[in-house]
Amino acid sequence: MLPRILIASDAHNEGRPDGIILPDTTDVDVCIVAGDFNEPIAKSIYNLQEASKGEVEIIYVAGNHEHYGRIYRDNIIEGYRAADECPNVHFLENEVATIKGIRFIGATLWTDYAINGNVGLGKIAAQKSVHDYRHIYEREGKLVTPEFFEAMHSRSRQFISSALGVPFDGPTVVVTHHAPHPESIFHWYRNDAHNAAYASDLTEIIFKGAPALWVHGHTHHSFDYKVFQTRIICNPLGTAGAPNPEYNPRLVINGSDLITQVQAPMSYEELFAGN
Repeated sequence: MLPRILIASDAHNEGRPDGIILPDTTDVDVCIVAGDFNEPIAKSIYNLQEASKGEVEIIYVAGNHEHYGRIYRDNIIEGYRAADECPNVHFLENEVATIKGIRFIGATLWTDYAINGNVGLGKIAAQKSVHDYRHIYEREGKLVTPEFFEAMHSRSRQFISSALGVPFDGPTVVVTHHAPHPESIFHWYRNDAHNAAYASDLTEIIFKGAPALWVHGHTHHSFDYKVFQTRIICNPLGTAGAPNPEYNPRLVINGSDLITQVQAPMSYEELFAGN
């Protein structure tokens, strides 16, 4: 029997004066946490091990906020060390975990800055407005640049595509912090240059890889829609000062409702031929 899965993201516990909010893992088998849970990564993992109650399996990818005040690669290494001490938390950064008959592929993802069709403008807008570039370090004394995250995105994009290409007899779920499709941009902001910091268009990967489900966070608006065969869900709590009114603390799906990957009836190129 496939597991019951709780979906959540963006608890932003680093800014909660009344204490952290843990996901309610009652009567579920797996809990997906799609980033921005607490700062740094290791602290998120220790918190989530507590939430697991030693029974629930936690699938966790880091968001951008987990890296604030930290050197990027060092923070990830410290996260893996924490995960070694927390047997119920599966920290995925370009990693795959198979749990209770479901394959989970995870990465932060970052972005390619191309969502609005102009990479250069996207990089400029992101660097001016997003705090990541003033709070995350590539190495001691050197802040990250859009080019750094662009490279991280390319690496994760290739990893996810390759992992989806490996045959698996069961449903596959992709978990990222950043959004994989333009439909995850709230309608008020559809033409905003700052979208380059929030989402990329992975339509081709979704079509060819056909995961049953893709869970993401980062945007503080709720989404639930389909791209081809893939259901895409975002269920963010939001910050203490600006909570998401549509957040569902008990967004639970049944693993038995997730489809196994199905070969597409045509190629991606054939699908859009003549358009």
